[in-house]
Amino acid sequence: MMSTLMNTIHADPKVSFKIIHSTTLLLPAWIATLNDFDMPIKRILHNISTRWNSSFDMANFVVDYWVPIEDITDKHKLGLMAYALKDHEWDLLGQLQDMLKVHGLALDWCMQM
Repeated sequence: MMSTLMNTIHADPKVSFKIIHSTTLLLPAWIATLNDFDMPIKRILHNISTRWNSSFDMANFVVDYWVPIEDITDKHKLGLMAYALKDHEWDLLGQLQDMLKVHGLALDWCMQM
């Protein structure tokens, strides 16, 4: 289960990196996909080990944007099928988001003391 969770977490930065650095194919496809779903245009976040709570930010973004992420990784011609998440991986990511949210709220509370 832990290895599945880690694979799920590490799949997102790979998709993000590919989309950001493919300015002629994947980035326009990402923007078009977001427009198709009437969602704000944002780049996919990824975990940064030196940034506090970036794991939560990434998990939160991926869970909120799961529909366009599923859509873009389902398009064979874009070559992102290897990064598509399975249903149980989406469930794990939602659980991680919930856990990190509680952790983040606790840390915010401690910092206000």
